[in-house]
Amino acid sequence: MSNVTVFCFLASYAVALSADALRLWGRTVALRWVAWAAAAAGLLAHTWFLAITYGGGWNEGAGAGAEPWGGRAWILALAWLGAAYYVIATGVERRSAMGVFLWPLVLGLVACSYAVPAGPVSLWGGKEGGVVRAWAILHAGLLLVGLLGVLAGVVTSAMYLVHHRRLRAGRFDPDAVPLFSLERLDRWNRVAVAVAVPLLALGVMIGLGLVVAGGEGAVGGLWDPVVIGTTVGVFAAGLAVGEVVRREGQAGRGVAVRTLLAFGFLLVTVIGLQVLAGGGGLLESWHAGGAVVANDSASDAAAGEGGR
Repeated sequence: MSNVTVFCFLASYAVALSADALRLWGRTVALRWVAWAAAAAGLLAHTWFLAITYGGGWNEGAGAGAEPWGGRAWILALAWLGAAYYVIATGVERRSAMGVFLWPLVLGLVACSYAVPAGPVSLWGGKEGGVVRAWAILHAGLLLVGLLGVLAGVVTSAMYLVHHRRLRAGRFDPDAVPLFSLERLDRWNRVAVAVAVPLLALGVMIGLGLVVAGGEGAVGGLWDPVVIGTTVGVFAAGLAVGEVVRREGQAGRGVAVRTLLAFGFLLVTVIGLQVLAGGGGLLESWHAGGAVVANDSASDAAAGEGGR
């Protein structure tokens, strides 16, 4: 198990996607179990990979084999949550075709992680106290769970629109792989929005507070392109879907369309900014980790050694 790599769970998730896609043409119990077993195996490998690679990255003085938590670990953790969501949801309702909609998002997240550097962001730096570190962990945790709600919203809204179109076209087949009822999908979609928007807004506000509280020169971090883009994206998506979901009697299709567009845009914005500021190098950002943060950490360490 010590040789687990990203390719191990990436291949397992690809098998799960293939099995779920084949079920659309040939509904068999064997394909259903192949999809779930491949997903569960991939999730196990994914969990082990995160534990080995980043298990010590929360603490200073971690072992040499542990990478610090930064943009890459954050994206892989979001992909892990998406895979866990699939395993649990399809474990309860195995007849669903959820994987056809969810796995492309999870596979895309894993692929994007290759373009993001492994270095830490300054919130995980070496000189912050325990209280600041706790707030930073809360900030990251809220964003992760909120983005899981975004993934769920994209999946359920896409399933709603496909099922709605199929029903309107009169192509309902009782033997086809089910996409749940429109009422259930609409309810889940609204729950995803109600969970994602407040958590993301709170996570962004805590992050902004950490930047401001960072001391001299830290306020300049508010103009970081990743910070600006993420903040604008979160609140724009919240405004786009919040009023529609809250409005009584709003048609489920209208909610699904608005959620798919707003949450899809938010997901592309958040992950795209990490990629552009990371491996792409098109944006200069301390938030994506990399050489700037590493040099600052090295300077702080050197200063600490000199002061002893």
